[in-house]
Amino acid sequence: MLHGILAALGAFCVWAASEFVGEMFGELVAWATGPLRRPLWNLYRTASWAWPLYVTMAIALTTAVVGYWSLDPDVATWKRIAGLVACFGGAIASLLAPFVWRDARRTRDA
Repeated sequence: MLHGILAALGAFCVWAASEFVGEMFGELVAWATGPLRRPLWNLYRTASWAWPLYVTMAIALTTAVVGYWSLDPDVATWKRIAGLVACFGGAIASLLAPFVWRDARRTRDA
């Protein structure tokens, strides 16, 4: 009985902590990328063809590849961490760029 109560309490604490960290991280990302988001959105929205999408995807994929190359176990720890962040960040940016382009097209045409 006590194990079940402690398990439920532990699950609640983990959920609450993940919500708290998610909110903090989301606010931090929004603050850090704020000066970059509005000009990029306007660029995406006003472009007559998909060149911003291609440039964004090329930069993101280059970042992902360079990040992957820096995952060598013989380099310093901070370089591996930076490489991991660059690899996943570039991959995520390249996957999200077409959706941003689609949403920008919809708001322009609406």
